[in-house]
Amino acid sequence: MLRYAFIALAFVLVLLVILSLLPQNRAVIPDSTIDLQNAKVVLYPQQDQDAVWRFSSPRVEYNPDSRDTTLFDVQDGERVENGETDFTLESPQVTISNDDNLRGDKIVVNLLQEETTLDMQSKADRQVLINQSTGQFEIPYVEMSGKNRGKRENAYIDFDLRRIKSGGAGTVGYSEFDLGERNENQE
Repeated sequence: MLRYAFIALAFVLVLLVILSLLPQNRAVIPDSTIDLQNAKVVLYPQQDQDAVWRFSSPRVEYNPDSRDTTLFDVQDGERVENGETDFTLESPQVTISNDDNLRGDKIVVNLLQEETTLDMQSKADRQVLINQSTGQFEIPYVEMSGKNRGKRENAYIDFDLRRIKSGGAGTVGYSEFDLGERNENQE
């Protein structure tokens, strides 16, 4: 009887080894990126609760793992604050990070009230950053046109142009300001 028990045990072990060596059909895990076509995206930044961003994009990618959204060929982005559009945005590619900041290699912003266009560009490994918490553009290289003109490197510019900080070792910059007409009695 003991002999039959060992034979049965050996048979079960051989069967388990054979089953473990068979190919297994595993579930196919799809790509984690979600692709959208001709999408409209609205951003309500946590750190700038008076602002609403609106974008249209022919292609949008959302990565649930990093919670980043990348918009391609943005032509009509805008930032609205308290019901009024304060600036518009165009970019071949802009990424909205999980902290609601915007990043890209080239972003063009038209500041409507200031009548100034900022053509912001990346340099080396540093991208353009639109920082919601500080209300600033952090720009490796910018060309300003319109009412305020100039070129700057390593620039930090407030959304309303009230503060502009730029420069540093090895950088070049210049600015032109339209001060209007002056008569001889003004100082």
